[in-house]
Amino acid sequence: MSEKMAEMLNLMQRAEKMEYANEELAFKLYIELFENYSPKISKPYESAIRLYEKRDKLAEALNIANRAIEMIETDQMTAGLERFTELASRIERKMAEKGIAPMREKKKMSKSSVLTIIFSVLLFTLIMIFATPYGRILVNLDGKQGMENGIFKTNDEYKKYPITKKMIDFAVSNASRLDYAAAVTIAVDGRTVGLGIVASTDSKDIGKNIATEALKYLAKAAATEYLELEPPGRENLGGIYKYYDIIVTVGTSTNEEDFFLRGTMNSGGSKIIYREDQENP
Repeated sequence: MSEKMAEMLNLMQRAEKMEYANEELAFKLYIELFENYSPKISKPYESAIRLYEKRDKLAEALNIANRAIEMIETDQMTAGLERFTELASRIERKMAEKGIAPMREKKKMSKSSVLTIIFSVLLFTLIMIFATPYGRILVNLDGKQGMENGIFKTNDEYKKYPITKKMIDFAVSNASRLDYAAAVTIAVDGRTVGLGIVASTDSKDIGKNIATEALKYLAKAAATEYLELEPPGRENLGGIYKYYDIIVTVGTSTNEEDFFLRGTMNSGGSKIIYREDQENP
């Protein structure tokens, strides 16, 4: 991992952890993050917007929202465009009510513009390569459920069970304590759960175990929130995955050449299918 990439990832992780422990410090970390980098995942943008709005810094919040919109429209970030356009519109209404004119953010070269994309970005690149937004995963799908006449179901039942930040935090926190788990990232895009893992070993068995445990932690948190969902068990990942597709990437660093496991499971499936197992039966 390059030094600059590590700095950006470290800033993101510290800011996220501090949101509950020391919000003011988290706010300062997000300011530093966006002054020096252009993250390519949506969560830092949402957090920064929330913290700016909370402090009535509406012009700054609008700039962050517009940066996110630009990233999405130029295919540099996979996220819900509607979410950020709604945020921008809401902030603009607040500014109009207070007679505040939008300020233009000075353009400057991002320090990360020539760096390798961070792990979570590569994770969603894989989503774009291997799946449509509705989970049409272009790998061997033998044994996978959730298909009708060869076409994946595309209903919106997953919206009844939104995966919250609290659930993700619980899963990431616990999975990060597992042996050989150097870093764990979970991101949700629509009905797709993306799991990214940096492991301190290239053992496929260990990588699969970390992925399984991380997904079970997430399912456990979901089952606690939604009592009708089945909790994870010895032979199943949990009821939340009846509604969500899964993309898993495991590597020894955030560099794509160091990825040694790429797995997928369609909603309703019974197990993760790893591409490497299909290539080397």
